[in-house]
Amino acid sequence: MSPFPSENGVEGDDEREEEEDEDVDDDEEEEAEEDEEEPRLKYQRMGGSIPSLLSGEAASCISVAERMIALGTHDGTVHILDFLGNQVKEFAAHSAAVNDLSFDIEGEYIGSCSDDGSVVLNSLFTDEKLKFEYHRPMKAIALDPDYARKTSRRFVTGGLAGHLYFNTKKWLGYKDQVLHSGEGPIHAVKWRTSLIAWANDAGVKVYDAANDQRITFIERPRGTPHPEILLPHLVWQDDTLLVIGWGTSVKIAAIRTNLNKGTNGTYKRVMSNTNQVDIVASFQTSYFISGIAPFADALVVLAYIPSEDGEKEFSSAMPSRQGNAQRPEVRIVSWNNDELATDALPVHGFEHYKAKDYSLAHAPFSGSSYAGGQWASGDEPIYYIVSPKDVVIAKPRDAEDHISWLLQHGWHEKALAAVEAGQGRSELLDELMKPDIFDFIEKHNLHDSIREKRMSIPVHMRPVELYVEYEPKMLLPFLRSSQHYTLEKAYEICDRRDLLREQVFILGRMGNSKQALAVIINELGDIEEAVEFVTMQHDDDLWEELIHQCLHKPEMVMMENADRKYGDVV
Repeated sequence: MSPFPSENGVEGDDEREEEEDEDVDDDEEEEAEEDEEEPRLKYQRMGGSIPSLLSGEAASCISVAERMIALGTHDGTVHILDFLGNQVKEFAAHSAAVNDLSFDIEGEYIGSCSDDGSVVLNSLFTDEKLKFEYHRPMKAIALDPDYARKTSRRFVTGGLAGHLYFNTKKWLGYKDQVLHSGEGPIHAVKWRTSLIAWANDAGVKVYDAANDQRITFIERPRGTPHPEILLPHLVWQDDTLLVIGWGTSVKIAAIRTNLNKGTNGTYKRVMSNTNQVDIVASFQTSYFISGIAPFADALVVLAYIPSEDGEKEFSSAMPSRQGNAQRPEVRIVSWNNDELATDALPVHGFEHYKAKDYSLAHAPFSGSSYAGGQWASGDEPIYYIVSPKDVVIAKPRDAEDHISWLLQHGWHEKALAAVEAGQGRSELLDELMKPDIFDFIEKHNLHDSIREKRMSIPVHMRPVELYVEYEPKMLLPFLRSSQHYTLEKAYEICDRRDLLREQVFILGRMGNSKQALAVIINELGDIEEAVEFVTMQHDDDLWEELIHQCLHKPEMVMMENADRKYGDVV
């Protein structure tokens, strides 16, 4: 920065003033570095099938499993998506808006409930489908996490009638037990291990299904608008920690439990007789809470900023003419409500939406390994922010993002130190689009370093390239164990190098099962692998495709494997 000119003074005074100005400039630059906070999260809109799906319909809810995502819409459809947003399946489950969705822990079943009064449970890998009619709008559902493993096939659900139903499969069919009623509609329900938490007009209750015991009641925050305007949000952070976001209130409840060893060597959860719940954190916000989720030892909150004249009753499906709502914000806060980061999201149509038009889901659920400000590789949480016309993905920024941010702000020494400390790839140093890169190369005699003309690829694709080039047999184990690569790009690389089994695996992860099967049959010519692949997919249509493919290839004697591989399916 140029020094300010002196209006009156001698030349020596000007020199001293220049030195002082330079010191001031350095101090201001250091203060600017301290004042400007680096973002904690990075965002992108979900692509794939989402833009076309939401061009004519509005999203209403979302649920995330380990292998897929379920998105509910106002027309009653449940869309099953991969993590790129590509639709894998859809269920025309209801005749009115889908209000809530729930996967079992294996991701084999999806439950949905609707304003049409029905609850529908669909298998994702078979034709199994169950439908229950309750004749009043149903607002919340939770499957037993072990739904796929147990013959009891339990779930809980509730709605405007105010009954919380506990449904179990008996010898003579399915039976509903009313766990609770009489305190207004059921607005939310979440099930973790044996613990079921639900919210009604009075507050939040927790029930232990293993011991048939009511554990606690947490009163609805005083002054909270009616739940129909501001829905309560419940999230199990782990097996005993319940996060509650309701209106402008956040509470974190710790459930006290003991594990007693049973006669068969298993452990049974036993609730403490006293002090069964501790409120370990509680605070008020200046905004409405549209969703909440854990973020290591902090919280991610989806914040709705109310207008000065109060909350407006805008329609979620039909945009309001007022159009004066503010952008939703993603805030990271500590358990003491210290604000760590804030990002405003430019979602489509935000001007017309109210607080309950937004929702937030996250994965993973089992508690991420987090230390020193970083997650273990592959264990980073992912957040999904849903509005009627958008699904936005939020992820923690990694070391590469940190270095890029330093470079964008001109802090090259800090960026270099980060690279040398092993936080990122050295290719970030060569900002090739900047004209002064050539001066940088000349000054530091880097000609030998730039003889390779190939453009550097993103770091998450580098291992794929290296395995293909130097150790192809190790590529498939890497693809199976890592989540840090782009499926489409990895498939392109494997296709170019004719790596067939790797193509099959990637196509399977992308949900393109038929194309994967075609590669096995037409390229590999391996009927045993084809049968094994189809068996793992749990898809009857794929069996038909396998039979159809083999009919056109008489050299593949499929029936040799029939008894051993798939028994009476054929």
